[in-house]
Amino acid sequence: MALKSCRECGGQVSTQAKTCPNCGVANPTRRGFTVSAPVGCLLVSIFVVAMCFYGLSEGLREEAGARSPGTETTTSAVNEPSQGRAVRFAKSRVNVREGPGTEYVVVNRLENGDPVWIDSLTNGWYVVSNPSGRLGYVASSLLVKTKPPPTTSPGPSTPAPTSTGVRSTNAGYVLCYSESDLDKAIDLAASGDRVAFAKFIEGNPLCGITVAGARVYVTKTKVFSGKVRIRPEGETTEFWTLTEAVN
Repeated sequence: MALKSCRECGGQVSTQAKTCPNCGVANPTRRGFTVSAPVGCLLVSIFVVAMCFYGLSEGLREEAGARSPGTETTTSAVNEPSQGRAVRFAKSRVNVREGPGTEYVVVNRLENGDPVWIDSLTNGWYVVSNPSGRLGYVASSLLVKTKPPPTTSPGPSTPAPTSTGVRSTNAGYVLCYSESDLDKAIDLAASGDRVAFAKFIEGNPLCGITVAGARVYVTKTKVFSGKVRIRPEGETTEFWTLTEAVN
């Protein structure tokens, strides 16, 4: 049986003894691994340097990922289609047409002061759009750089509805605030000069074309001339149109 010094008290004790008979320490002959102070400091220094290098590497990796095109989060003007384009305002009620000319059909309408973005210019006609997308063509002379003041409809009146009650309109008939303007529009339409007719309607903010199903009151009827005066439901301004325009 071999004997060794106890690691605690230094007394001789058997290598098979589980406790020292002198001091009672467990496993008295087992020696732990000891590190000298200089070596210990060196190990600690290496560990600290390694952790700093790891942290720096992680920071660089995160920065590179943030700059990667595939992961970039931007607040650029995705919702600002007007960026880099001029803004214009309708100076009155303006027709938006399918093409650059009065011979093209009206596909939309701008009210006084409505803003639009200018996409291009073709033969004196702007291609315009708004946040909903492209609208169509508008004559450049009908748009201005500064928003105009609101207009007031001339001579508003509040006549009582006739006994016929609420009526509805048919599509495609001329209506004008002035009876004389209606007569002129009818004459131009009868002459077959579509260009002159379209220019007249385009340049007169108080004239327009009826749409199907608009609810109106008939406030006056001229049987022999075939004209009626109507007031749109919920409004006070009246317009002249043809008898056939109203159901």
